[in-house]
Amino acid sequence: MSHSLFDTQFVVQQIDPDGKKFDRVSRIIASSSMLDMTLSIDIATDIYPIHVGQQLTFQLVSSLRREKGDGEEVQADRDAWRGDGGDDLSADFDYVMYGKIFKYDERSTEQVTVYGSFGGLLMALTGSYRHLSKITVGTNVYLLIRSPRKPRVDDGWDDEAWASNSDDEEFVTRIATRRTPSAAWTRAMDAQKDGEYQHLPQDAPAAPVASAAPVPAEPVRPRDTPAPRHASGTEKMDAFVSSWAERSMALVSPDSLPSRPDLDALIDDPMEALTTYRTELQRMYSAPDPESERALEPVDASASQSQDDEGEDLGLHSSYAAPSALAFDPLATTGDGVMMTLGSFAPASAPEPPRPPPRPQPVRQASTSSLPGGSVELCRRPSSRTLRRYQQFAQCLENDTIDLAKLRTLAWKGVPSALRPIVWPMLLGYLPASAPQRASTLARKRAEYAAGVERAMSGGTQSLDQAIWHQIHIDVPRTNPGIRLWQQDATQRALERLLYVWAIRHPASGYVQGINDLATPFFEVFLSAYIDTDPEQYDLAQLPPRALQALEADTFWCLSKLLDGIQDNYIFAQPGIQRQLRRMGEVVARVDAPLHKHLRDEGVEYVQFSFRWINCLLMREMSVKSIIRIWDTYLAEGADAFSDFHPFVCAVFLHRWRAQLLEMDFQGIIMFLQSLPTQNWSDKDAEMLLSEAFMYKSLFGNTAHLHT
Repeated sequence: MSHSLFDTQFVVQQIDPDGKKFDRVSRIIASSSMLDMTLSIDIATDIYPIHVGQQLTFQLVSSLRREKGDGEEVQADRDAWRGDGGDDLSADFDYVMYGKIFKYDERSTEQVTVYGSFGGLLMALTGSYRHLSKITVGTNVYLLIRSPRKPRVDDGWDDEAWASNSDDEEFVTRIATRRTPSAAWTRAMDAQKDGEYQHLPQDAPAAPVASAAPVPAEPVRPRDTPAPRHASGTEKMDAFVSSWAERSMALVSPDSLPSRPDLDALIDDPMEALTTYRTELQRMYSAPDPESERALEPVDASASQSQDDEGEDLGLHSSYAAPSALAFDPLATTGDGVMMTLGSFAPASAPEPPRPPPRPQPVRQASTSSLPGGSVELCRRPSSRTLRRYQQFAQCLENDTIDLAKLRTLAWKGVPSALRPIVWPMLLGYLPASAPQRASTLARKRAEYAAGVERAMSGGTQSLDQAIWHQIHIDVPRTNPGIRLWQQDATQRALERLLYVWAIRHPASGYVQGINDLATPFFEVFLSAYIDTDPEQYDLAQLPPRALQALEADTFWCLSKLLDGIQDNYIFAQPGIQRQLRRMGEVVARVDAPLHKHLRDEGVEYVQFSFRWINCLLMREMSVKSIIRIWDTYLAEGADAFSDFHPFVCAVFLHRWRAQLLEMDFQGIIMFLQSLPTQNWSDKDAEMLLSEAFMYKSLFGNTAHLHT
C-alpha cells in the first residue's frame, strides 16, 4: 500500500503576485514542466524562505509512515493531528503541513483543481485528472516540501541542516571534525562541586570529563583528526551533537561568579523575596499621593487612558519591552515572542500664556525598584486599593501556614510580578503551604529531578528514545523565535532536558509538539526571581549554576503539575482537545449566534483555527506577558481551569473579533485568525477577556444550559 497521493517537482515563478497581504506568509506560484501543472500555495516564509526560481520537491501523502516492504502490513496513522514521532517521512523534508482537501473543481474534462487548507494556509493544485486521481475531497493529507541542496563546507551549524542532512555522511563527518574556536564553556567536573556550571574565560583550558558526566558515543578525537566514515543517520548525528555540546560546557565550582547578595537564600527558600517586597511596599506607601503631585505624564497618548484600580500592578509592574513579530508555524512548532512596549514617561509641561518665568519646579524621576522579578520602574504611585491588595498578599504569605483559599482569591485579579515565583508553585501544589516543610521539599524535589536527568542522560544521546529526542531537539530551537533568551544554547539545553525527562515519565502521551511552549511562562517567571533585568533579554550564561539548576528543576515540576490536569489533551485521539473544541463551539453558538452561523455558512470548522488555541493554551496568539497574566487567574481557579475554564476564554477571544470576521470569507477568516493583532494588548485586555469568560462560565458552566 502506498501513502503517496501526488509527487513531482515545481519551480517557483512568482511570490505574492497580488501584493503582500500577511507579513509572515507569502503566496507562492509555481509550475511543473514535467506534468504541465501549476501550484498556488501559502507558505510561512518566516520559517521557510522561498525565492523565485527555486526548485521544490512537492509531495502529498496520506501518512508520514514509511512504506513497508512486500508482505508487511501498513497501519494507518493512529493520530489525526500528529505523526508518531518516529523515523517518518518528515525527517526527509524541510517543510511539513497537515490539512484537509476541501474542494475538487473540474475546470474541463481534462483539467481539475484540488483545493486544500493547512491550518488556514491554502493550496490550489491544477493539472490533469490522471495525476490527481488519488486525491479526494475530505482526505486528510500531509504536504511535504524540500529543496534539493548539498551542504557546503562553510555552511553554519543549525538544526534545520541537521534535520535535513542527518543521513549525509559527508555532512556528519564535517560537523564532527570541524575546527571550532576556543569555547567560552568547556565540559569538566569538579569533585567538590558536582553538577554545577561556571562561566570560564575564553582561554581557559578544558578540564577532563569525569566518569559521572554524560559521555559521547565514542572518545572525543582531536579536532583536526577526521572521524572514521563508518556510520550515518540520526543516531550517529546525535552522538556527534552530544560530543560537540559536551566540549562546550563546564561543571565546576561557581565561587568566582558574581551574584546578588540574597541569591543563595532565595534559591533555598523563595519566601525570602517577601523581605524585599515589604521594603518596597513601605517605600510606595511613603511616596506622595498622585492626586496632589502629578509630576509624571505619559508621552504616548495611548498610555494615558484611564485604568481601573482593581487588579493594577503598576507599582510592581515590569516596564521592559521586548518586541518581536508573530510567527505562525503550520505544524505548531513555533511560538510568539511579542512583548508590549509601555509608553515612556517624562515631565509634562502644559501650554501657558506669556508671563514672567515661574519658579523652577522639581522634577520627580521614575523610581527603580529592587524587587526580584525584573527591572521595575514605577510609572506612577499605585492607588490605595492596589496598595491594599499588595499588603494583603504580603500578610497572606507571611503566615506559617498559608490560607490557599484566600491566596486564590487574591491571585484571581493578578499576582504582583515579584511574588509570582512564590504564588504559582504554591497554587500548583509544588511549594508546600506549611513553612517548616518548604525548604526540605524543594531540596528533595530538585535532587529528584537532577537524579532523573542523570539516569536519562548518562549514556549520551545514543541511549535515548530516538523518536522522542529527535522531535524535542527539532522543536526546542523554534520556541519563541526572535527572543534572545530562547535562542541561547544554555536555555535550549535546559528545555531539552526537562522535556525529555517529562516525556519518558509519561509514556501514555510522550512528548507532543506544543508542550515546549507551555514550559516558557514557568521558566521566565522563575528566572525573574534571580535577576534584576528583563528575563527575555537576559544572557543565561551569566546566571550562577546553582540558580540555573533550581530554575530548571522548578520549571519541570510546575510544568508536570500543569500537564497532569490536561493529560487527556495529549494521549491517543486527544479527547481533551476534542471535548474543549465542542464546548467552545457550543458557547459561541449561545452567546453570538450570528457569528456562529457566519462561520458555518462559510464552511469554517472550529478545529481549523482553534485547535492551536486549545493545544497551546493561546500561547501563540498573544504575548508571553499577557499569557502570564491569564495564568494568574487559571491557577487561582484551580486544577481544572486549564480544561474547563479555557474553552470559555477561547470563545470570548473569538467573539472579540466578530466585527472583522463577519465581513470576511473562508480564506480571510482562517488567515486572520492565524495572525491576530494582539501585539499591543495590555493586562487590561487580558483581564477583560477573563472577566467576560467567567461570566459565561457562571451562566453556562452546566452543559445542559447551553442547549436551553
